Amino acid sequence: MEEKENIENWNEQKGKKNTSTIIIILLVIIILLLGGFIFLKRDQIFNSNKTTNESAIKEPSKTSEETKPVDLTKCLNCNENWVFNDATTNDSATHFTLKNDNNHVSLSINWKTFCEFSGASSCSNDTLTYEIKGINKTVESTIVGGSGQSIEATTFYYLLEDGTVEYTKLFAQKEDNQGNKYFQINYSIDRDNTDQNGNPTTYFASQGSIAGVKGIVKLYNVSVSVKNGSGWSTTIGAKADGSFYDLKID
Repeated sequence: MEEKENIENWNEQKGKKNTSTIIIILLVIIILLLGGFIFLKRDQIFNSNKTTNESAIKEPSKTSEETKPVDLTKCLNCNENWVFNDATTNDSATHFTLKNDNNHVSLSINWKTFCEFSGASSCSNDTLTYEIKGINKTVESTIVGGSGQSIEATTFYYLLEDGTVEYTKLFAQKEDNQGNKYFQINYSIDRDNTDQNGNPTTYFASQGSIAGVKGIVKLYNVSVSVKNGSGWSTTIGAKADGSFYDLKID
């Protein structure tokens, strides 16, 4: 009987010993696997920690300079005696509408009101839309403006993505056989396309960039006066620092 109890105690102790051995072996295996994982991923782990630490002490990035309001005392190409007032982004004329739809620029002319305003003897009563061709960059904004006191000064301006400004004058100055100068609507003729009457269709075209003008962020129409003198209207292109160019086209 006593011998049987000794055998059972020995088996119990052996079982406990085997369990402890298995646990130790499992722990060793886990430690080896974890060590191997850390060894294989050491670059990723330590570089990640390094990046996190560097990001924590890195100085905040500088933001781009904010656009300032236009300063009507800072003209870059004007006579020093000129005084600018009443800057507005509204068009200067009610007879024309410029539309920029997915970089497709068009001009609508209300011929009835335009003719009444200009004093033309005969004119259409329709509002017609014309395509503006020849602009090869993305158009950010447009404005109907001009410089002077007459309808002949009407000019259409297009602010492009690179800060330059292109334009189209409504009228082109012509000269007859006797040398007399006159103004004519500045149409371009598309002889490859005809209207319902078989006549070539017409459109307006960009006349190119305004020389020396760059870095423009916004277009305005303004009124101008000479100190103790007369006044007129003009269109300006403002830069981010608030200075501006007079966009007058001679």
